[in-house]
Amino acid sequence: MLLRIFSCGGSALKGLCLTKTAFLGTASLALALTIMPTISWAEAPPLLSKAKSVFERAARSAVAEIRKNGIAGLNGKLQDCYDRSMIRRDLSRVQYCFAMHIAAIQHDRAVIALLGGEGSSSGMDLADAYEMAAPTLRRVGYESSDEILSVLQAWIDIFMKD
Repeated sequence: MLLRIFSCGGSALKGLCLTKTAFLGTASLALALTIMPTISWAEAPPLLSKAKSVFERAARSAVAEIRKNGIAGLNGKLQDCYDRSMIRRDLSRVQYCFAMHIAAIQHDRAVIALLGGEGSSSGMDLADAYEMAAPTLRRVGYESSDEILSVLQAWIDIFMKD
């Protein structure tokens, strides 16, 4: 699975560009969120060392919630998760929420593709995940959209690493 944030210029969320280029098993789909220009970082994004294990745990939780309560139930759980992370200004919590969201996006798209469809369910898009994670990242000190995108992309890269 390849999820990648690319640049298309413009200001955050005004220059939103979506493309489809990812692979999940035999079902291919592509997903890229393009919002801001390429980012250069002076220091490594936070929580990279734990990102893969966080993603694996979050993926199990997301799939279990989808099976129990469907995508609508998961959307509610994601909203609660992101809300708690923002209230607590908890970067590790928002990483978990974002990981759960990315795993749910993968699952949702795979199921839709297996059924012969395209697209995603409500709330299951990379732009939705960005929108929900960004407020907490701003609250813990990442002021620019460039910084936020850099952190989220670094997390995605680790989540998807084999």
